[in-house]
Formats: sequence, C-alpha cells, structure tokens
Amino acid sequence: MPEHDNYLVGLDIGTTKICCVVAYMDDSMNIDIRGLGYAPATGMVNGRVINIDRTVQAIKTAVNEAESMSGAHIVSAYVGIAGDHIKSINSNGVVVTKGNIITQQDVDRAITTATSIYIPAECEILHTIAQEYRIDGQGGIQNPINLSGNRIEVDVHIVTAAATAVKDVVNCVLRAGVDVNNTILESVASAEAVLSPEEKEMGVLLMDIGGGTSDGAVFVRESIRHTFEIPIGGAALTHDLARSLNLNYDTAEALKVAHGCCLSDVLEEELRIEVPSVGGHGVQYVDNTIVCQLLEERCSELLSSAERILISSAYSEQIGNVVITGGTALLRGIIPLATQIFNRPVRIGTPDYHGGLANIVNNPKFATAIGLVLFGGKSELTGSQGGGNGGGGALGRFIKNLFKKKS
Repeated sequence: MPEHDNYLVGLDIGTTKICCVVAYMDDSMNIDIRGLGYAPATGMVNGRVINIDRTVQAIKTAVNEAESMSGAHIVSAYVGIAGDHIKSINSNGVVVTKGNIITQQDVDRAITTATSIYIPAECEILHTIAQEYRIDGQGGIQNPINLSGNRIEVDVHIVTAAATAVKDVVNCVLRAGVDVNNTILESVASAEAVLSPEEKEMGVLLMDIGGGTSDGAVFVRESIRHTFEIPIGGAALTHDLARSLNLNYDTAEALKVAHGCCLSDVLEEELRIEVPSVGGHGVQYVDNTIVCQLLEERCSELLSSAERILISSAYSEQIGNVVITGGTALLRGIIPLATQIFNRPVRIGTPDYHGGLANIVNNPKFATAIGLVLFGGKSELTGSQGGGNGGGGALGRFIKNLFKKKS
C-alpha cells in the first residue's frame, strides 16, 4: 500500500481560521500526528463562503504548511462543517425483520425508515446518527446485530445543513486540489477529541466555541441526543472590543488574547493597557476593567443562550457536566463564568494526545481538526463514512486508545 494511503487529514474550515492536521496511521492502527497547517480565513462568515478565491487560497496555505511539516502529499481530507445553517431533529424508524436474527440489512432498513421525513429542499442530511435500538419493545440496545427479534426500532439524530453552503465549502476544497472524504459537523468531530466515553455515558454538554458560531452537542448514554448552533463566536467578542474601544480588528484580537478576561471577579488588578490607535498613528490607553465588562456581557449572552436551549431540550436533567472547547475556551474567566451560568461542573476540552507535536496540538483551538482525524480513523476502521454514534461505546474507546500513542 502506498504510504499516502495511510495518511488521515482533518481540514477545519472555520470563520476565522483554516486548520489542516495530517496524521499517519500505521498497519497496527496507531495514529501519529505528523503535520499542522494554519491560515486566517478571510473568505468565510458564519460557516458560509463569501469569497471563493480567498477561501481557496487559505485552504492551500494551510494544506501546504501541513505538507511541508509532515513530508506527506495530501490527497484527500475529512472536512468540518459549521454555521448558522445547521439544523437537527430526532426521528424514529421501525421495520419487521426478515428473519429471527437481526442483520445489518434490517438495521439499514430501520434507519432508512427513520430518515423518511420531510427535509426542506434547500437542505441536505449531513449525519444520521443512531442513538439506540429497541427489539420487540426491549430498549437500551446499542448494537442489535445478531440479536434475536421480529421487530426492530431505532431512534436517530438527523443533522442537516444548507445544501448550497456545503457545496460551496466542498468546491473550495476541491479547487485547492484536495478531495473530500466526508463532511462532518464540527461539534461531532470535536467530541471525538475532547470527550471521554464515561462523560458521554453519564451525560455531557459540549460547547465548541468557534470564530463565527458556537456549536452545542448533548450526549447521553453514549450517544448524541441534541445539537444546536448559536450565532455568537469568538469573533463577536473581538468585534465588541473593536467597536466600543475604537480599535482595528487585529488590535482588538491581540488585546483579547493578551489581556482578555470575561469575569470581573477574577481580575487581579486594574490596568491601563497601551494599544495602537486606529490607522497606526500614536497610541491610546484602555482600562482592562472595561475590556472585561465587554467580554463578560457577550460571553454571558452566549452561555446563557446555551443554557436556555439545554433547558428547553428533553435532556437538561441528564447532563452531569459541561465541556467547553475551541480557542475561546482559553479566555480567562470563562470556566468560572460558565460554572455560574450552567450550575454544573465545567472544564476545558483539550485533546489528550501523547505522540509527535503533542506540545502544539493539545490545545482547544485544534480540537475540531484533531477530531476530524479521529473521525477519519474510525471511518477507515469500520469502512463506514456515516455519523456512527459519535465515538461512544467500545469503538470509541478503541479509537481513543489508538490516539493515545505512547510517547
């Protein structure tokens, strides 16, 4: 087998950044990250392409950097999809089995029945994720294959996306010279990298705060139960600083990263911070207390929106803790603020990787790209390009063991 056939590539196409991760999977199914590429995304807004040429060039830059670092030739990639066009719904399907022993064909027919619901013409199904099965009325079954029964029922979680938005992203990747193995909801990918099987079993809310939007995913009993999008991300925090403090965007972003805090209770001291004036002529001074106030207002709005969505779902009482990932998870104060709002334990979701480049990629801002690689490894292992169960159960544990390569 040519060596390039053993490379797994994750391509995270976000509103503010495009990230490419290259991993090598050896014959023993061990995964080792070999390369990382990164480029600003100036042609995307809220998960939608607004400038094809800029997006294609950013993808090429990230891919070329990853190729240079890894020595690999990137042929294809697993591509992350996010944005305010993402929708989801739970559905149910039931069929009579063709024999006394349930086969994969029976399962496929049940899932097909579950997806035979109205989907708007402008949308396409991104994932159909089996949650659990019932055989002759007995529920709680994760894998029904080879079990006995006359009637099989399946609950599924269906994720849809705007067909034009997905098509535009795929076309940009293709124009950059990379084939698309599959398109994956970014919160599903991030979950592969930062959630443990135990958390998914006990109940967890994953908040993946991207640049343009924030993706939420609820896991209960190992399976994904609910997904949602909130049109607020890290870029909104930066825009708030830029508008309110009369700064250009890059200066506001640097101010947020270096001095940002979103909870006044954890501010250690009041500071006046020197920043360039708009246009680069002279300097101005801003108080870190005002920076904190602006960030706290927007972060509180984001997290409170997620809490309201969680409460309105059927799973609020089944959630044990919250995991926040994405670059904004590193903002000082966001964990204690989220703990207050959700009234649950909250932690930062960081990839737990022990191979090459671990000191670089074990960062919340790379969670989606790393998760795309893990999703790809699971797909290669099972021969399936579908949504699976989000990495739960024995397969999820096996993939985690592959990822935790001994250093």
